Amino acid sequence: MKEAQLRNWSQKVTAEEDNISMKEEEDEDEIDSSLQDRKNKTIEESNMMVGFSEAIKEHMKPQLKSEQAQKQKNEHKQTNLALVDMYQSSIQAAISNLNTTSPSSFSLLDELDVDAPIIDCGCGKCYFPSRKDDKMGFLVIPIEAKFTPLVNTYYIVKEWEREETEAGREFRHFYDFNTPPMKFDLTNRKSEKEVIFSKMTNLNVDCGQNMLEKAKAERYIMLLKVYQSPTPYIVAKCHNDKFFKQFKKFVTNLNIKKPKKKNMKEQKELKNFKRNIKNGLTSTVEFYRKMPCLTNDAQILIDKDGKVYQLDFDRCNINKKYKRELSKFETNCVPLIKEALMYLNIDDTVL
Repeated sequence: MKEAQLRNWSQKVTAEEDNISMKEEEDEDEIDSSLQDRKNKTIEESNMMVGFSEAIKEHMKPQLKSEQAQKQKNEHKQTNLALVDMYQSSIQAAISNLNTTSPSSFSLLDELDVDAPIIDCGCGKCYFPSRKDDKMGFLVIPIEAKFTPLVNTYYIVKEWEREETEAGREFRHFYDFNTPPMKFDLTNRKSEKEVIFSKMTNLNVDCGQNMLEKAKAERYIMLLKVYQSPTPYIVAKCHNDKFFKQFKKFVTNLNIKKPKKKNMKEQKELKNFKRNIKNGLTSTVEFYRKMPCLTNDAQILIDKDGKVYQLDFDRCNINKKYKRELSKFETNCVPLIKEALMYLNIDDTVL
């Protein structure tokens, strides 16, 4: 009897355990199913959010593009103004001291040799020689609106020279820092004005407009005294692929690349040329990287001794996208400069 009862109890316990186990499995399946449902729902919601986010981005693209363009424009404007702000006190002091109406100031205008042929004209300016010194001359700018930028540039370059000289770096140019830019009213000097403008026939070259006709309506001209460039020379521009070709042709014409072994003079000339060109090109690249406004229409003058001179600093007053110009300089110009160094068997890794 007892054994039968024990068997019954044992069977009941086993059945109950089986029921509990089945219940637990059902509960686990239900939990797994619930978790999977929640996971699927989360994935679905996430996909919806991604799609919604992409839709918002697409919708906001024009506005973001416009805001980005405005931000870049502001950055470029700040880059342009930063140079002036950096030296504002000296610039303002200089402008306040420029007296263009006193009779003595016209002595500078009298020094302008209007009878000599014009050597060169650029966009908005022409070079006239000096009557007093054959090593000096003047850039004549006939647009009054360019006077303040001209003065700004003059004092910025003066400060650049001081900084670079103190740092022991090469910085050659043609500015005469003994004579600041000056503005002259030609209302009572019409005959001189007519002579000056009759010679500035190429003033509108590369300007995209007839600058000369616009200038004739002005009553003022601006003069910037500069040193005359040494000859022979080459003006090498980096905004096209002609830099190396121009450089190679210039060196070939100088006939210094292959000096005779026993000719000590030729050997020395080549050594000096290589030293100067290496220092000049290296300093130029380093300075352009520091002052990217100069990479806009990048150009240098190289003389027969390999000395490198900086030109047209007023291009820093043009509102350009300097970051983009610097990138183009690194991509297009630096390789050509390296090629020029390698042509003379100079280590190009200095760049």
